[in-house]
Amino acid sequence: MKTRKHSYKRILPPLLMIAVVVIAGILILTYTPEQQIQETPSNRPRYCTKDGCVPESVFEDLPPYPENFREIYTAVYLGILSRLENFSDKYPDEYYYLQPEFYGDAWGRNLDIYVKRNVFFVAGSGPYPGDVVITAKPGEKVEVITFWHAGYGVAKYQAFTLTVDYPREGKTRLGEFQVKQDPEEAKKCINVSGLPEFIFLEPSYPKFYKGWVRKLKFLVEISPECKPGKYLATLTPASLPKEKFEELYKEYGFKLSGMVAGGIFQIFVEVI
Repeated sequence: MKTRKHSYKRILPPLLMIAVVVIAGILILTYTPEQQIQETPSNRPRYCTKDGCVPESVFEDLPPYPENFREIYTAVYLGILSRLENFSDKYPDEYYYLQPEFYGDAWGRNLDIYVKRNVFFVAGSGPYPGDVVITAKPGEKVEVITFWHAGYGVAKYQAFTLTVDYPREGKTRLGEFQVKQDPEEAKKCINVSGLPEFIFLEPSYPKFYKGWVRKLKFLVEISPECKPGKYLATLTPASLPKEKFEELYKEYGFKLSGMVAGGIFQIFVEVI
């Protein structure tokens, strides 16, 4: 097999995969505050609502906000980049993907969490982008990158594995690419390898810890016997094995969430 790195058909503009978050049940924030963006001496804008402004301390553990952030953000959001790394020759990639503003329009819709500071969550995560569409030939390997991040307002550490599933059908979040498949045939055709043993995310509240995002880079392998067609594989968060959770719990105690709540990453493959 040969490996291709620049193999995306395109990176779809994401719909928000920020957490389904839980406190004594499922709590969904639906309020979108009227916000104002004020200029500050630093590159990062100051974000304010009618109730106040987001404290600078919320960002104190993060890298400096690049002056070309909006340019890179737009290129990622619109799917202009064919590869989600080496964003700029000015700064390392983490200067961009660790910023809460990197993840679509979610930041603007969750400012109240950091302004009012009267609610937090115990679990929630998701991938960004949430979909990838690949065109490949039988026998090829394609490198895929996504950023798995804690939801806004999550005050606990999270640890979980990712399971690979092959659903009977699915479509991109914009509905432009649809798949109906035999799960067993898809499993024989598409293999996902190189995933980490588990994902560990640091909190995003009351401030963004540097480990609130993890960059994932893995391979999608197309079987040499794979027939032309459209296929779908998904990555879904799942609980850690009991022994691993207990090992982490000894270190983090009640700061470690015992729940798993998050979005699904969809890998669409068109074999030609």
